[in-house]
Amino acid sequence: KDALKVTTDSIAFDQNSEVAQTDAAVTFSRENVSGKSNGAVVESKIKKLQLKKDVEITVTPEASGSGNPKATARSKPVTIRSAQAVFEQSALKLNFSGGVTAEQERDVMSGENLYATLSDQRRLQKIEMRGSSYLRSMEEGRSAEIRAADMDFYMDPEQRLEKAVAMRDAGGRTLDADSEMQLSGANLIEVLFQA
Repeated sequence: KDALKVTTDSIAFDQNSEVAQTDAAVTFSRENVSGKSNGAVVESKIKKLQLKKDVEITVTPEASGSGNPKATARSKPVTIRSAQAVFEQSALKLNFSGGVTAEQERDVMSGENLYATLSDQRRLQKIEMRGSSYLRSMEEGRSAEIRAADMDFYMDPEQRLEKAVAMRDAGGRTLDADSEMQLSGANLIEVLFQA
């Protein structure tokens, strides 16, 4: 059975509400989602984990015991860092706030808030970046950066970045790419990635 494992130096647990709290450093793992923060609240009844500050969560492309996905750069783990976060196990949602950076190998996505949806296999399926959104992809010969007010990132079933959609005041440019391109003032930019 998949169970949340939490490690910390001190914790207070209320048996009636099944809520555990700490302000100490915490590490946790559940299948292919792991991380750490300073301080946490675990609500066992509703399967919710609130991470108070200095959050780092890593979502690997496969859950333990599953088949090995195709080994490409984009099927690597995604590490997300933020000031605070909430993991809702039953809804398969991760919400990050207070300035967020998500990294996968040499690709970086950042913004003010991030809302992630996990698939039933607990792989990242969709990332919604809100506020001062940014993407830098450093794939050789195809490096580029995109900026917009908001961006949505779509992952394929193996957790490889498949598509990015930049919305509102979007712009972008190539970086050391085979061909030069620059774009600004767009309402929408859609970027497709090759596996």
